Amino acid sequence: MNSEELTRHYYSKLKGLPDIKKVALFSIFEYALIFGRLLEASLVSMLYAFLLYFLVISLLFLRNLKTALFLGDVTGIPYLLLSFFSISFFAFGFSLPILSFSMFVKYGEKRSLLISFLISLLPIIFFPRDLLIYLVYIIAVSTLYYAYLWSINRKGKKIVGITSFTLLRPFMKAIMEKDSVPLDNLFDRIGEEKELGIVLIRLGDKLFVLPQIHFGIFGSQGSARLPYKVEGEIKDAIVFHGPGSHEINLATSKETDRIVKIIEEKAKNSQIWDKSFFAGIEFNKVSNFDVTTLRFSDFSVSLLERPTYGIDDLPGNLWSVIMENHNFVIDTHNTFLTRDFDKFEINELRNFLLSKSKREEKKLYLGYSEGELPHTCEGYCNRRFRVIALGDGERKVAIVYFYANNSEHETRECVIRAGSGLVDRTIMVTPDDHSCAGSSTITTYLPARPCTGMENIVREHIEKSLISMKEVDEIRYTVVKTRAKTVGKVISSMLDGLEKVGRYASKTFWIPLVIPYSVFLVLFLLSNGFIKF
Repeated sequence: MNSEELTRHYYSKLKGLPDIKKVALFSIFEYALIFGRLLEASLVSMLYAFLLYFLVISLLFLRNLKTALFLGDVTGIPYLLLSFFSISFFAFGFSLPILSFSMFVKYGEKRSLLISFLISLLPIIFFPRDLLIYLVYIIAVSTLYYAYLWSINRKGKKIVGITSFTLLRPFMKAIMEKDSVPLDNLFDRIGEEKELGIVLIRLGDKLFVLPQIHFGIFGSQGSARLPYKVEGEIKDAIVFHGPGSHEINLATSKETDRIVKIIEEKAKNSQIWDKSFFAGIEFNKVSNFDVTTLRFSDFSVSLLERPTYGIDDLPGNLWSVIMENHNFVIDTHNTFLTRDFDKFEINELRNFLLSKSKREEKKLYLGYSEGELPHTCEGYCNRRFRVIALGDGERKVAIVYFYANNSEHETRECVIRAGSGLVDRTIMVTPDDHSCAGSSTITTYLPARPCTGMENIVREHIEKSLISMKEVDEIRYTVVKTRAKTVGKVISSMLDGLEKVGRYASKTFWIPLVIPYSVFLVLFLLSNGFIKF
């Protein structure tokens, strides 16, 4: 399971409570049964106890009514059943682990457990004669639940060197509360400084930006919004995705702002740029890769596609070959990965990047257009899309740039059909956009999907870009080297830890749920003489 699949798998589970309307309807029905049963049986103290418990959790989750209703539901069902045996107060302990986990993001595991302990204990004021046995029950449940949390923490500590919940809490806070500061602080603390290359290519009035940076992790954290920030500061900049994965995420959004400032300053500094001339467009087949190469006198730019098996985060070690030979690579990220890269493919690609070819000057023609996708299109972080048309007098290509994380195979085919008969090759490109990843159960890492009207809209803007084509009178490029704080290699052990801890938690999630019922059963059997020592 690769990093994208792994993250998508666990993010979706964190976002999975039912719709508020469904929870509310069930709650109304359940609470009506509880009120009716307790009033009919004149069990007023039991009614007061439940009202007090629900009032406290409602105040605690004042900004999240769905959670309060859900906790009331999981407590209310056993409370209603146990009311027939006059021991309904035990139900407040049944939901203790769930209550504790619901507060984990805000308070951490220890404080959330303590608060849950006190809330679960509070309703016993209406049953003073049962205080001792209930106190023993709550302490036993809390102790066993904490032992389970300790076992999860221990696994993370062994794999990553950091306890599982120390890692998990900032992620959950970023996903569920849209607060990326704790996650930024975590990666700022554990990240590593690294020298990075940033390729800037000026083609007339357009600036191609290819940084040795991955645009993650998600939302506004790290470098997820770097493409947008560059475009916001530099007119006509287009940011592409190169080789590498989450290990070259910038550690914090503040570090991203600093790098954007460097790009902006370097783009304005005419003294650092080298002039070049255009040498034509080439189409090559390298193993499973379809390669479209823009050749220049001193460098080249190759757009890589892998239609059969998908393309997603080429190996980061390709950058050493890229920088040494100035044969720059754009990972088009335009087909969802179904099979990982093998050694043969990467070796063939490496040999291609090492190869030299004779370069004779040709004219470069460039056109541009941009439009918006329909509201019905799914899997896009931004409905805006851009089209860059390039030609050398013999061949024409259209680059269709979507703000998406990746793409379904059918979307790429739709884009290719849109350019059919207009250009020799239509290349769909995404920047592996993580700015909307983890935002909901539906759109978490959802690849770009085709939609009604999309083909016609894209074709219209390919035509517009071709009409606007004109000869590029100036070609310059520069490679900027800078040091930056990245997430670093720790992401590999973190992903390994996430997979192993996640697998353990998935297999054992039932343990904290059955702990309260098991302790209750033991106490019930002991108090009624079924178990004797």
